[in-house]
Amino acid sequence: MGSYDKVLIGASIRYGHLNKQLYKFISANLSQLKSNKVAFFCVNLTARKEDQGKDTPEGSAYIKTFLKKSPWQPTLVGVFAGALYYPRYKWFDRVMIRFIMSMTGGETDTTKEVEYTNWEKVSLFAQKFAQM
Repeated sequence: MGSYDKVLIGASIRYGHLNKQLYKFISANLSQLKSNKVAFFCVNLTARKEDQGKDTPEGSAYIKTFLKKSPWQPTLVGVFAGALYYPRYKWFDRVMIRFIMSMTGGETDTTKEVEYTNWEKVSLFAQKFAQM
């Protein structure tokens, strides 16, 4: 990780899981992660459900799972909804994401591109990170 003042790690959920490489990175750099100012954020479409608290570390099933599996416990954690860009996806991904969205009450029109990101929330997280 070198000599940095701060490190920000971000990961997205893909088909219900964080990339295994994230956990390998954490294991390989655990002592540095524990001794530096490091924050973590996760992007997933479930976080679009702000009214249900799915956009918070406490309400995100993905963050809860991450914190159980990870030997590193970040002091600052963010959860953000991403964008849904159906027309840009390959056929299989488009079909699978549409299926998942239909099960979770999301957008299923595969001609649409929908931005769910709450940029104000992202900005607040960035400010907290800058103040670490």
